Amino acid sequence: MSGTVEKIKSRLGIVDVVSSYLKLEKAGGNFKAPCPFHNEKTPSFFVSPGRDSYHCFGCNRGGDIFSFIEEIEGVEFREALKILADRAGVEIEKVDPKTQGEKERLFKLLEEATEFYKENLELNKEVVSYLKKRGLTEQTIKDFKIGYVPDEWRSLLTHLEKKGYGRDLIEKAGMIIPGDKHNSHYDRFRNRVMFPLSDHMGRVVGFSGRIYGNDEKGGKYINTPQTLLYDKSRILYPYHLAKEAIRKKNECIFVEGQMDVIMSHQAGITNTVAVSGTALTADHLNIIKRLAGTIVFAFDSDGAGKRALLRGGEMALATGLNVKVVLIDKKDPADLILEDKTKWLYGVKGAKHIVEYIMERLIETQKESRALKQAVNTVLVPLLSRIENKIDQAHFVTLVSQKADIPEKALREELEKVDKETPKESVHQKQKEEQTIVKERKERIIEEIIGLYLWSMKEKISVDEVAREVRETVGEDELKKRIQKLDKNKQTELEFKAELWYKDSDRIIDQIHELFDSYKAEVLRDKSTELFKKLKEAEHTQDLKKAEEYQKEHFKIQQELDKLKNQ
Repeated sequence: MSGTVEKIKSRLGIVDVVSSYLKLEKAGGNFKAPCPFHNEKTPSFFVSPGRDSYHCFGCNRGGDIFSFIEEIEGVEFREALKILADRAGVEIEKVDPKTQGEKERLFKLLEEATEFYKENLELNKEVVSYLKKRGLTEQTIKDFKIGYVPDEWRSLLTHLEKKGYGRDLIEKAGMIIPGDKHNSHYDRFRNRVMFPLSDHMGRVVGFSGRIYGNDEKGGKYINTPQTLLYDKSRILYPYHLAKEAIRKKNECIFVEGQMDVIMSHQAGITNTVAVSGTALTADHLNIIKRLAGTIVFAFDSDGAGKRALLRGGEMALATGLNVKVVLIDKKDPADLILEDKTKWLYGVKGAKHIVEYIMERLIETQKESRALKQAVNTVLVPLLSRIENKIDQAHFVTLVSQKADIPEKALREELEKVDKETPKESVHQKQKEEQTIVKERKERIIEEIIGLYLWSMKEKISVDEVAREVRETVGEDELKKRIQKLDKNKQTELEFKAELWYKDSDRIIDQIHELFDSYKAEVLRDKSTELFKKLKEAEHTQDLKKAEEYQKEHFKIQQELDKLKNQ
């Protein structure tokens, strides 16, 4: 083992390894960067090529290339050894398949699934033709390992069982779902174009499947659930292909979907990524901050896209990142690139700072002076408060003051209120547990429902539709109780946000249904989580009757979720 370690160290220097994760700056004979292991503004993390080691004077962490990989990847020595051996081209002793860890067996299973999907795509010329019509070249399809799964209940399950994989492992990989009968399973993905989701090394950890054709039963996109390998709060698509360009350009572009990412890469903008199956998280931002100082958002211009921009913008600014927004006219990046890729290239090149971008949008939509000032207070003041660099903050306070005709002193007073009322969360802290994240997501949806309810009643817009949805989901009495618990300022803030998101929409009824469907889905997911716990407990105690009962209930909930996605 010591011989293998020495071989790896002879081929990989500390700077080579660390610079693939952090943007290093020369500091005399050493290099420095903000420490990836704790929150800091002034870099205290130093890398010494002469000593072949690193040390942080802030948190006192230090060591060689192996301890760095263990820390930054959260792995044990054995896995750090494998990561660095693969990179250095050094062979390590083969492990008996019988003694392989569960993670390794899951990686092999998912690689087998990837090959199965790729082979199926090659056999289905119609699907290949569809992808080419969407603008993808054969080389791009190959580079991103895109595949296809036929419209069959157990095609992958049958294939993997023939390869010797048991159902328990296939289920742990997130590839099959228990049926309504004991020990009956079916494929999670059917009749879908398959996009492999990979970790930083390019190892497949899950999939995102886009429905093929016009039948969107089960949802347009579905993703692998949380598994031992796939942590949706940390996976960026396709980070392993984008990280080098992100580091070189000191900039990362965030888009919403897989096709947007792939078309952007094909157009030459290879520092583009997307999240999969979740909203942007603190962990995603921490990963990017190790490599770049600027993040650029290119989200849809609908209500969901605006919400994602505001939330993501606040989080990114709080990390100290420079945040910009791409200017594109009501099109997905993929569609824009297919039409004319130069428009996408110019859009990226001309991206504006988020404060400047939103200020311009508010001026366009809020024609009255008082409404504009209120919009600034509701939307822009929270963003301004998140800007860590005080010089940058002062610059944008002046800009907003001039554009909205608000005295700088008044803006600064509002900023001070935000600082006192809402302490900044450290996005460098460990991501909260999934249960807490789900609860927060549900509360955000309820807040949006409250805002929509107050705004629609005041403006007499879609009143009947909103009232009916409230009665059928949250309950009118329950919603009114929640409203009474909020102070007037909070009610006004939520009402105003609803106006921004819904007022000028040409599909307001669809947006209302989508919002309430999101709430219904959260309620169902809560039930599903509780049932899954009960199911595992019944299986542990070998109560097969109860286990079958819980499986049936769980199956019904999954069907209800599928129906919601299909509406």
